[in-house]
Amino acid sequence: VDKFRELFIFCVHVLSGQPARGTEITSLRFRNGVANHRNVFVLDGRVMTVTSYHKSQAMLDMPKMVPRFLPWKLGQIAVIYLTHVRAFAELLSVQVQYGQGWSDYIWADSHGPWETQKLTDTMKRETAKRLKAKLHTQNYRHAAVFLGRRFVGPRFAKGYREEAEDPEEAQAGDMDDDLEEGNAIELQKAGGFGTGAGRYAVRADILKYLNQESIDIFGDLSESWHRFFELDHRDPKRKRKAESSSNKDDGMQTVDFEGLRKERLIKRLPAAKGGAVTVAATPTTVDLSPFLQQSERQQKEIEDLRMKLKAQEFELTRLRGEELQQGRQQPMTPIEKERAIRKALKKPMDDDAVTIRYRSKAQGEALGRIMDGGFNVLTVVLPTAGGKTLLFTAPACLEEDVGVTIVVVPFRKLIDETVREAQKTVGDCEEWSHSTVDPAALVVVSVDKMHDHFWSYARQMAEQGRLRRVVVDECHLLVTSHSWRPHLVELEKLKSLGVPMVMLTATLPRYMEVELRRSLGIGIGMMSLIRACTVRENITYTVRQDIGKGKLVEETARVCEEVADELRSTRKEKAVVYCRSKKDCEEMAEKLGCGFFYAGHVDGGETLEQWKANGGF
Repeated sequence: VDKFRELFIFCVHVLSGQPARGTEITSLRFRNGVANHRNVFVLDGRVMTVTSYHKSQAMLDMPKMVPRFLPWKLGQIAVIYLTHVRAFAELLSVQVQYGQGWSDYIWADSHGPWETQKLTDTMKRETAKRLKAKLHTQNYRHAAVFLGRRFVGPRFAKGYREEAEDPEEAQAGDMDDDLEEGNAIELQKAGGFGTGAGRYAVRADILKYLNQESIDIFGDLSESWHRFFELDHRDPKRKRKAESSSNKDDGMQTVDFEGLRKERLIKRLPAAKGGAVTVAATPTTVDLSPFLQQSERQQKEIEDLRMKLKAQEFELTRLRGEELQQGRQQPMTPIEKERAIRKALKKPMDDDAVTIRYRSKAQGEALGRIMDGGFNVLTVVLPTAGGKTLLFTAPACLEEDVGVTIVVVPFRKLIDETVREAQKTVGDCEEWSHSTVDPAALVVVSVDKMHDHFWSYARQMAEQGRLRRVVVDECHLLVTSHSWRPHLVELEKLKSLGVPMVMLTATLPRYMEVELRRSLGIGIGMMSLIRACTVRENITYTVRQDIGKGKLVEETARVCEEVADELRSTRKEKAVVYCRSKKDCEEMAEKLGCGFFYAGHVDGGETLEQWKANGGF
């Protein structure tokens, strides 16, 4: 397989068209990752690779996407390798613990994607064998440009230089240029050509910043290069619809409004036995029933294959998680667990006279499960002040092989408090940021900050075997708040990291358990649950319906005055009043002479601290 991959990268590099840079071709991915998209597609029966040219990223905040098409036979080899050989070789590599292991890159080894030197060595060996002259990567680029200009046409090299320009650069042209290039249709909708090409009617199944015009342009260039090598660009059994020489372009175009599906099927009709291609003058007169039935059967086969691939992908993810878990962590001894728990509880480390007491049986059971690992998703329901923080601080207090624990909190305001409290016990705790390189034992991140940079970081920690678990606090919000907080949907990606997930909450009625599992995108039997009684026996409530209209604030203030003396004198406690609107909140605070706080308030952070210190009544 390794020898095949060397020949495969050589053929892809040489036969696709103008060669890509070494780092671009070795970084091609054949499947989507958490924060990275694949670079290989099948488009109209042709295999297309898309490389990203990142020098424009810093200037324009958008990379140049350059598509290239493989010759038809090489494309068939690529499909067979990626769908059959690669999956088996990857699974075998994991089982024997040798080679590349799990990787989304087409060309990778145990250290990650191939280095450019690997491509250079292959180029030298194969060119010396076949051309009697050693060409490394840079020399071949010059040779390919010369051959393209000399034998394919001047547009070959020029096309890759000019047609790869960004849509924003194209938009900078004036109206006269747009009109000369036939882009008046874009101007008629009051938008430049770049805007139309990059933002309107763009395929949803292809990478961002890559439009249909770029695909057509680069497809023609690849086809010209294939003809130079006397290779088929498309399936030779598929005959193109011949264009009549007498049919001149008069600016009008005849469209079959019966449907694009019929039009495309007519173009794919097999040729007659005599070799001629028969084209119906009127598409609607052709009996398409056999072809439509065949297309429906093929579509069903594709759907069945897609379901099988999805099941295989799920199995590979599960095996990857087991392999990472086995390779990263040795079983902890009871003494190591006890010392970590004592540190998290601020108990003497070596004083056996001081025993560890949990707030509930469920808390102790959950902590034991979390420290032992070996589960997919564990949901823990503990009451308010039931000790949920201990469930992620204790594992981070281990003295050996502590690894990294990621704690996801739903609100930005909770980060400071969580980090501050964890630093008192764990010490090695920090909030995640873009500059995080050497992570702490406990990394806290807000849901709103879980963008591409975070997913790259989390994936890197998992691949290095340093990520131990992911903890999601207030997980019930996945069910109750996903409609107005779309970032919560991103939490479904956590399962792809292949590490145990711990879901913590104090508010998860039993009827929400199924909804939580569905929100995480996990199957039946993959989520374990530990539940403690969440009934608060020291809380009572009363509902009053005799308050007159417009008297709610006034009546509430009167009730507060009645209980204020008791709270201050006997219990030495304060009370909190929750209001239905910001206006009521300010009015109530003025009547009671206390502080107030609500979301979105100006200087909210400072106001919150003042309220926590001096608020209440």
